[in-house]
Amino acid sequence: MSYKSREKEREYQHQYHLRTWEKRKKRHLELKDKRERALAVWFKIYKGNLKCIICDENYTRCLDFHHLNSKQKDFSVADMVCKGYSTGSIMKEISKCIVLCRNCHAKIHYSKKSLLIKMKFSSRRSLKTKFINFKAV
Repeated sequence: MSYKSREKEREYQHQYHLRTWEKRKKRHLELKDKRERALAVWFKIYKGNLKCIICDENYTRCLDFHHLNSKQKDFSVADMVCKGYSTGSIMKEISKCIVLCRNCHAKIHYSKKSLLIKMKFSSRRSLKTKFINFKAV
């Protein structure tokens, strides 16, 4: 069908999409679920070959991806998997990360926060002495 203007053609396509959506909706959701399940299986297998770089923990449910530079972080890897991003996009984000178990990951974030607090309040004697014995990971 030929249209006199691009806008009329777009409007027709939009209306057609709305009219036929209910017919296509079930199939669309089935395919989406299938893709998401396949991605979850791929990710579980991928994480099965990893371990924490600090303590060598290798239980997949304990492993996190820690971004080395938070300014380069686009998304959380786990969120990308849940939202169905492509494996290429996920691998690109993983390349910016190191693998840590949840405990080591928490220790690193705590040490960063503690060191920032220490620098911020270094003029206060009580806080300064409080963090003297703190060992960073």
